Amino acid sequence: QNRRLRILRLAQRIRLPVETQASDILAENTAGKFENLTAFLMRLVKVFPHSRILCALAGKQEGAVVHWAQLFSLSYSSIAGIPPPDKPAGGNFTVFPHKGVLGSGEARKSMEEMAHKTHANWVILTPSGIQETPYSEEICFDGEKSCTDEELCDMIRFAQSLGLKVALKPTVNCDNGVWRARISFFDHDVPCEPKWGNWFESHIAFQKHYAQIAQRTGCELFLTGCEMTMTEHREADWRKLIAEVRTVYDGPVGYNCDKYGEDHITWWDAVDVIASSGYYPIDDWENQLDRIEEVVKKYQKPFLFSEAGCMNIHGSAQVPNNWELQGKEDDTEQADWYLAMFSACEKRDWVKGFGIWDWPGSMERKSPYAVCDRPAEAVIAEEYSCRAKNRR
Repeated sequence: QNRRLRILRLAQRIRLPVETQASDILAENTAGKFENLTAFLMRLVKVFPHSRILCALAGKQEGAVVHWAQLFSLSYSSIAGIPPPDKPAGGNFTVFPHKGVLGSGEARKSMEEMAHKTHANWVILTPSGIQETPYSEEICFDGEKSCTDEELCDMIRFAQSLGLKVALKPTVNCDNGVWRARISFFDHDVPCEPKWGNWFESHIAFQKHYAQIAQRTGCELFLTGCEMTMTEHREADWRKLIAEVRTVYDGPVGYNCDKYGEDHITWWDAVDVIASSGYYPIDDWENQLDRIEEVVKKYQKPFLFSEAGCMNIHGSAQVPNNWELQGKEDDTEQADWYLAMFSACEKRDWVKGFGIWDWPGSMERKSPYAVCDRPAEAVIAEEYSCRAKNRR
């Protein structure tokens, strides 16, 4: 009788027709097929993958939300019915801000200009964690090269006051300048050598810290890092990290892979949103979108280019990912690249949105990728304006 009462309460929690769908599973359970309520929950989720079962519900059984998420490898959107972000049109704002940058009046003025000039409806904020080298195990996020929590929370609230939705994308960088995609360790533990387990422990703490801020401030999307290419084969570690993030943040969770990496990740089923860095040659967009489309079809997830950009340097349109390219300024080439990207993506309704790279916090510190006050700004404004009209 106690087992039946628990099952009936559970069925009510997930809004099932108790006397129909639940009755068959109840019969299986009373026949002794399931050893405990956790096993019963597993059966329910497999039968009703779109029911509104919260991770916390399973967390009450045997005390582990992480165990629940790892056990089923299900995304929060399919479990809890949380809709994915709707057609984000935004920019990566003052990327990897050092302490004091987000708290300046100049940064607020710049964000306001971004929203006004580009018709953006989203902004992506990228608090930075720092490790000394690609082989360091510890990620620090309370030093001078990281924004303070107070600054970040204030900027999130300011963005929301402008009508912008906020995506938080905590990103690890190496203090010695090596690209984060190179972070790597031996796949087998070796005495006196740095280890994956230690690094992921630090990375989980870093991501959960900002996931708690995302939860507290009402951020609409959380991206668990960016372009961590040489870590992505550690599937179990990434699934654990995503599950841990879900214990403190109940919105949509995604991950931003590097360009050309969309079809190399095996754990897209664990996230709600597939995101990528769209730095593709100006004349190769169709080929790359054909390839990415197969990934989107396989996993049936919303997709967005949470980074996309090209420098205003001659030749960058062919190698937009090469931030070390030198040459003369070419604003027209940058604008043409954006036009080519938007034109190609317009034919793919599965491309849900963009996060341009980038918009600075100060007009005096513009990178070659910055689009403000350059012809590319007008191209982006036209695209985002059209998207805004289509959302109405």
